[in-house]
Amino acid sequence: MNLTALRQYRRRLEDMLRAELFVLERALETSVAHSRAVEQAVDRAGEEFQIALRRGLSGDEMIDRTHGIENVTVAPRHAASTATEATVRWEQKRADVLEAARARKTLEVLEERRQQQRVLRLRRLEQQSLDETAHIRFPR
Repeated sequence: MNLTALRQYRRRLEDMLRAELFVLERALETSVAHSRAVEQAVDRAGEEFQIALRRGLSGDEMIDRTHGIENVTVAPRHAASTATEATVRWEQKRADVLEAARARKTLEVLEERRQQQRVLRLRRLEQQSLDETAHIRFPR
C-alpha cells in the first residue's frame, strides 16, 4: 500500500476519533453538570423536609415527603453512574485518539525518512552523472 495513502487514512481516522472524543467530552460535561444539579436538588429536598419537620407534619404529609425524598435520592446514584460511564467512555476514546496520533506520527516520520533517502539517492546519481561527464570531457 502506498505510504502516503496510508498516512492520509490514519489522519482521517484520527480526525474522526477526535470528533467522537469531542462529542463524548460534551456528554461527560453534561452528565457531570446533571449530577451536580441532582445533588443540589437532594440537598434542597432534605432542607425542606427538615423545615417542614420543625413546623410539624401530619402523618400523610410525612409519608408523602418521605416517598419524595426516597425518589429524589435515587437520582444522584443514577446520575453518578451515568457520569462514571461517560468518564470511562471518554478515557477510552482519548486513549484511541492518542494511539491513532502515534500511528500517524510514525507514518509521517517514516515518510520523511523515505523522502530524505530519495533526495540522497538523487544527489548521488547527479554526482555520478557529473563525474562521468567530467571524466569523458577531461580524460587523464
